[in-house]
Amino acid sequence: STALRRLISDVLRRMLAGELEPSKLIRPLNLLTLGTKMADVAIVYQSKFGHTKAVAEAVGRGVDRVEETTLHLMDVEHDMDIANGVIDWETLDNATAIIFGSATYMGSVSSGLKRFFEEVFFQGRWTEQVWKDKLAGGFTDSGSRSGDKVNTMFDIVTFAGQMAMLW
Repeated sequence: STALRRLISDVLRRMLAGELEPSKLIRPLNLLTLGTKMADVAIVYQSKFGHTKAVAEAVGRGVDRVEETTLHLMDVEHDMDIANGVIDWETLDNATAIIFGSATYMGSVSSGLKRFFEEVFFQGRWTEQVWKDKLAGGFTDSGSRSGDKVNTMFDIVTFAGQMAMLW
């Protein structure tokens, strides 16, 4: 809803400006990275037919509306070579938040995003807890009217939880 988007935007803006201390939230969180004036947000997605890319770009336009925030759109098929380990780890490791996007295929996350998730594990980011306390978000899209999209969101939420990210 518009009211919820406004509320989230206002809380994020106030936190980034240093006006709202994370410890004052209902559940105190270790969000020290939000104490800075600058935030980096990475949107990692796979888009086979362009629909997920359109959603990623729309989310990116929302991110761009937050002052002093840098956006990094990262398509796992075109901006990365997962098979050869070519992933911009520096951008991802230094991001304040990572938002994951995938189409729903057969009731699950796309194979490209799943390969990315596995590569994150294989590269030691899970064992080293590199993304611990980093903000996470996600989205999905599908041509189906059934409830299969919720399973894709569970895949993304589970990955973020395994990485000790904050959803």
